[in-house]
Amino acid sequence: MANYREFISKRECLANAVLWSVIPALQIGLLLFFPDRLSGNMFWWYVALLLLQSLSCAFHWRRWLAYDKSPRND
Repeated sequence: MANYREFISKRECLANAVLWSVIPALQIGLLLFFPDRLSGNMFWWYVALLLLQSLSCAFHWRRWLAYDKSPRND
């Protein structure tokens, strides 16, 4: 994954990170304002989906933060 710099610019990395931050934020807002819409088992599926999307968000922010650092050659 160290060669992603060849395919995506730093601005595109930032755009991905921001967009992937908006999606979980919207879901958290929906969960807080409309908790009665999710009942029983659907609530836990929603939480699992939110967790996976938050991990993806963290991945995109990590990639943007590490964009200028040179890759290690171990």
